[in-house]
Amino acid sequence: MGTGQMMMIIGAMALLATLSLSINSTILGKYELIYETEATIDAISLGQAMMDEALTKDFDANTVGGVKLYLPTGLTNYPLGPNASEAISGNDSVNIPGTTGYNSSHPTKLQFSSITRFNDFDDYTSYQRVVYTPRMGRFYLRDTVFYVQDDYPDNPSSVRTFQKKITVRVWHPNLKIPITVSDLAIYRRYF
Repeated sequence: MGTGQMMMIIGAMALLATLSLSINSTILGKYELIYETEATIDAISLGQAMMDEALTKDFDANTVGGVKLYLPTGLTNYPLGPNASEAISGNDSVNIPGTTGYNSSHPTKLQFSSITRFNDFDDYTSYQRVVYTPRMGRFYLRDTVFYVQDDYPDNPSSVRTFQKKITVRVWHPNLKIPITVSDLAIYRRYF
C-alpha cells in the first residue's frame, strides 16, 4: 500500500467518523424532542386536571354552602388560601415510588388531600402537588389564585372582584421551560 492509498483510507475514516457523529447527534436530538413533547402533553393534562378540580369548589369561603353575595366586599380579602384546618404542608403527593409513603400493593392511589380538604376555589393559592406518571416520572405543580378585573384578566387586582384566576405551573426535568395553564372562575356562574 502506498502513501496515496493510506491517505485515502485515513480521509475515508475521518469522513465516516464525522458522518457517524452527525447521525448520532441527530438521533439524540430526535429523542430529546420526543421526550419534551411527551412531557409537555402530560404537563398540560395534569395542569388542566388541577384547574378542573379547583373549579368544582365553591367560589369563596364566604359562599360555601350556597350563600349568595351581591357585593364583592363580602368575599375573602387578601391573603387568599386555605384556613388552618384545610392547610396542607409541603407537597401533596400520592403513592410515589421512592417516597416514604409508597405502598406497592396499592400503586394507584389517586386521591390528593386537596380533594377532601379544600372547599373553595382560593384554597388552591400556593398549593403544591407532585404527580407521578409511570412513563415520565415526577411532575411538580404549583398554583396561584388571585382576583382579577374584567378588563385585565391577566393582572392581579388589588381589590376583591367577582372574578378569580388560577394559574398552574408545571415543572418536569424534560421540559426546558415550565408549562403554565390558567383559567378564570366567575362568581355569577355559581348562581
